[in-house]
Amino acid sequence: MKTAVLSLASSLVAEQKTFAIATVVRREAPSSAHLGDTAVVTRDGTLHGFIGGSCTRATVIEQALAALAAGEPRLISFRDEGRDRADDIVSVPMSCHSGGSVEIYIDPVFPVPHLLLLGSSPVNEALARLGEAMGLSVRSGDAGGLSDHAEREPGTKLYVLVATMGESDEEALAAALAARPDYLGVIASRRRMEEIRARLAARGVADEEIATIHGPAGLDIGATRAEEIALSVLAEIVADHHRAPQRDPEPHADAEHEEPATVTEPGASPHCGCES
Repeated sequence: MKTAVLSLASSLVAEQKTFAIATVVRREAPSSAHLGDTAVVTRDGTLHGFIGGSCTRATVIEQALAALAAGEPRLISFRDEGRDRADDIVSVPMSCHSGGSVEIYIDPVFPVPHLLLLGSSPVNEALARLGEAMGLSVRSGDAGGLSDHAEREPGTKLYVLVATMGESDEEALAAALAARPDYLGVIASRRRMEEIRARLAARGVADEEIATIHGPAGLDIGATRAEEIALSVLAEIVADHHRAPQRDPEPHADAEHEEPATVTEPGASPHCGCES
């Protein structure tokens, strides 16, 4: 039984599907569930496997779907009423006539986040290397690739970075906004970003949508090289994902920092990853 459940989970991962794994982590006789019993709950509310009798099945499905919606794991405890449990455990009355108790850990599983890189630039090349090292599903191309993500599986994260070196930034951003990515950044100078925002507004893009664009993209870590800028962008994506509180960087006293960091490669002249 467990082999079949694990095989199903493996197939769902390969198909970029969202699901939850429920595992019995504690039980007291005479519960019909046993330690290690495992089931997969798919987004349509179907349970595959065994984690106890019919009196627990519906609740496990309900809690699994709630865990998927919240994006966080949870521990549920089926036991007699009146017994206190820790605050981080969801307590559910045991309705099985056989009695006993069982605790089930529910872990939501989401597809690997996608990182779509629009434009050809040294920063995007570095992002492709670092993104793969972080386990992201990386794809490089143009705005046409966004159509594949327009109706992505619920729970699938989409991160988009526009680094076209000034070539059709507005078109790429307008298309990216339509795909509603979880993160949208653009490599450009502050001056260029003001121009981009004005042009998007002139196209009729709503102010609240424009406000979601991270530009210039990346946390302020003093990055100068392509790899460093890529690192700052990935750090911003991680911080944005976890909703980490961020302190707004203070304005630089040095006017040269009003332009984006330059990217210098060995044996080449310094060049900017954007257009001012």
